[in-house]
Amino acid sequence: SSSNWCYPSSRPAIPKPRKMSFITSLGHMLEATWLNNQGEELNYHPQMSRWWQWPLLMCKFVDFGFGMYTMGNPAVWWLVALTVANVVGTIVLSTPLTIAQILIPPRKQDYPIRYAGGLSATLIFVILTVGYLGNWLPFYFVVRSTWNYHYMLALLLGIILVG
Repeated sequence: SSSNWCYPSSRPAIPKPRKMSFITSLGHMLEATWLNNQGEELNYHPQMSRWWQWPLLMCKFVDFGFGMYTMGNPAVWWLVALTVANVVGTIVLSTPLTIAQILIPPRKQDYPIRYAGGLSATLIFVILTVGYLGNWLPFYFVVRSTWNYHYMLALLLGIILVG
């Protein structure tokens, strides 16, 4: 047709972006993310799961169609949950002993096994456990619908912890 109704004769003006410092733009991004994750109430989805269901794989299947779905291997997920619980318990119970060893060094100097560029095994366990919990527990505060794929980074750290 000869009408040009879908093609405007002039292009609309594109607003010039404001210059912001990194800290200001980071603050805006974090505020927008926080507001997006909050709501008046939980918005329900039939395939959603909550953060506390993920470690023991008590969550529902998420069916994407075409034979694609998310479900983990129960042996891996349960082993990760058991290992993380064991490591957290060990760290909590051994903290007084570790502090005592720092304050009162042993007389005989043993050479402890060191890993990863000189880090002690205890420090590696603490770093991996803090990473796991830091990627999993913040979902307690998320009100919107969540699915088990949100747990994947924590699961990866848990698998490394199992190793």
